[in-house]
Amino acid sequence: MSRMTRFVSICLVSLSAVVVGSPARALDIAAAPGPKAPVAAPVKRKKPFMFIMGDSNIWGHLGRQMQPSFEKLGYRVYRRGKPYSGLARPDFFDWIDKSPFLIRSLAPEVVVIMLGGNDAQVLSPLRGSDAASIPWEDEAAWVAEYERRVERLIGVLASGGATVYFLSPTNRKPIYARQAMHRIIAAQRRAVERTGLAVYVDTYVLTSHPDGEYIAAGEQNGRSIPYRYLDGIHLTPQGSIALRERLLPIITTCQPPLLSILVEVEDVERSQVDAATDHAP
Repeated sequence: MSRMTRFVSICLVSLSAVVVGSPARALDIAAAPGPKAPVAAPVKRKKPFMFIMGDSNIWGHLGRQMQPSFEKLGYRVYRRGKPYSGLARPDFFDWIDKSPFLIRSLAPEVVVIMLGGNDAQVLSPLRGSDAASIPWEDEAAWVAEYERRVERLIGVLASGGATVYFLSPTNRKPIYARQAMHRIIAAQRRAVERTGLAVYVDTYVLTSHPDGEYIAAGEQNGRSIPYRYLDGIHLTPQGSIALRERLLPIITTCQPPLLSILVEVEDVERSQVDAATDHAP
C-alpha cells in the first residue's frame, strides 16, 4: 500500500486503545454561554483561507512547517501562535475571548488548532465569571470545566461554517507530563466528539512508538535525527517535519462529523521514519 493510500485510509482504521462514543450531535451554539461570533457573510476567494492557531507548537517549528506546506496546496494561510497558552489560564491569554473577533475578521474555510500541552494546571476563571479557580488536583471538577471550555471554543471556531481540526498535544518524555496529557487528551476528545463540529486528531499517537514511548528521533542516511529538544517535549525542525507529513493528508481528506482520527500505531512509526528520510534537511 502506498504512503498516500495509507494516510487517506486512516479515517476508517480503528485503534484498539480508543473507545468510540455515541454518534456526534451538533452543539446548540445559541445555548452556549459567553461570546459568540456572528455568522460571517460568504466570502468569494480564489483560494480557500486557513487559520492555524494555538500554543508554542504553532508559534514555533510545527506551525512554520505547516504554513508553507498548506500554501503550496493552494490555501491562503494566517497563523497565530501564543507560547504557553491554552484553555487553563485565560488570565494569561484567552483564546475563547479572542476567537469570535478572529473568526469574524478572517472568515476562514478551515481552522486548525493545537493546544493543551500547557493546561495541566489550575483552571482560572473565564472573563466575566465570578467562579472560583479549579485546582488540577480536583480531577472531576477540573475535567468537567475543561470540557465545557473546549466545547465553547469549538462552537465559536465552527460558527462561520469552517471545517475545524483540533490537534491534541504530542507525546513527551517526562513521565509526569505524559500522565497529565492522558487526562487532557481524553477530555478534549470527549468534548470535540460531543459537538460534532470538528475532527479530533490524536497527535499523541502520531508521535508514539507501539509501546507508548514517545518517538525521540528518526533516521536519515544512517544517522539519528533528533525529533525533540533536550526537554523531551518541544519539537525540533526535523520532528516538526515528520509530524507535518502525518498531518497534511489527514487535514486534506477527513471531514466532520467524523468523531476522531483513528490510526494504526505501527503504520505511524513506519511512516515517521519515512518522513525523516524523505524530508529532513
